[in-house]
Amino acid sequence: MPEPVQLSESEKAFLQRILTMENLDSQKRIAYPFWVLAGITLLASQLALFWNPLLCIALLPMASAILMIGMARFGYYRLYRLIHHQKAVIDKAGHKSN
Repeated sequence: MPEPVQLSESEKAFLQRILTMENLDSQKRIAYPFWVLAGITLLASQLALFWNPLLCIALLPMASAILMIGMARFGYYRLYRLIHHQKAVIDKAGHKSN
């Protein structure tokens, strides 16, 4: 049988901060500018290929990193939704048992 997970005080505080968030869509909206910036950087790197190939080589990893940051922000949105859903399920089960 798996051991119960013990959270540190900082982890509990962070979880409480997540649970107090009302507008989870803001986490998703944060991802969109990163994706746009990644697209612009990718286009700039392709245009830079005509002037300076080294600039193209420098911009491609930057565009990839910006894209990954946007994906991470979208992942946070999904994780926060799952945490809120799990809390609602636990609360509902707690009310039924009382």
